[in-house]
Amino acid sequence: MSLITLLAPDNTMLTKAREALKAQHGDIPIIKGLLSEGVAAASALAANGAEIIITRGGTALAIRNAGIPVTVVEIPITGFDIIRCVEKAKQFGVKIGVVSFPSMIIGIECLVSILEVDIRLYPIYDETEADPMVAQAILEGVQVVIGGYITGKAAMKYHFPFVLIESGVEGILQAAQEAKRIAYARNLEKAKTSLFRAVLDYAYE
Repeated sequence: MSLITLLAPDNTMLTKAREALKAQHGDIPIIKGLLSEGVAAASALAANGAEIIITRGGTALAIRNAGIPVTVVEIPITGFDIIRCVEKAKQFGVKIGVVSFPSMIIGIECLVSILEVDIRLYPIYDETEADPMVAQAILEGVQVVIGGYITGKAAMKYHFPFVLIESGVEGILQAAQEAKRIAYARNLEKAKTSLFRAVLDYAYE
């Protein structure tokens, strides 16, 4: 069982992650798991020996909140990811509602003047909050919403324009490198502990 597994929220992300990791990190398994499904997958992985889960946004938060004994490495949303998303959203209008988990949109306000858009933030902290927040954003006059996969499902329900904040290859590779660094440090610590125990056992023989 691999110590590290990447949880992708959908098939598109799964394919992108496989393509991004195959050259340098092909030993990291990639499976699908979004939010509550991701929590169930992480729990099963932990039971089978996984120690580090790579995922993004709400799924990362949900796994942490569930108390599963794994280290969660979050795929960062870069400034480039946000810019690409906002540029796509502008085709629907400049009043953009951001319905997302806070970790996915850190610093987005700094891009408002650069991108010449009116961004309104609707942070969510649980997957059940996406639907009412999208409804609120629509009532308050936004022309398009952006966010993660759960926001997309809510927008589809209301037949409202939506653009996904996609994780770029850069963020996926960064998370994989961080997970490998953590795994290496843990293995080194385990080796030191084993050596120390061996020395103690020998000393008391």
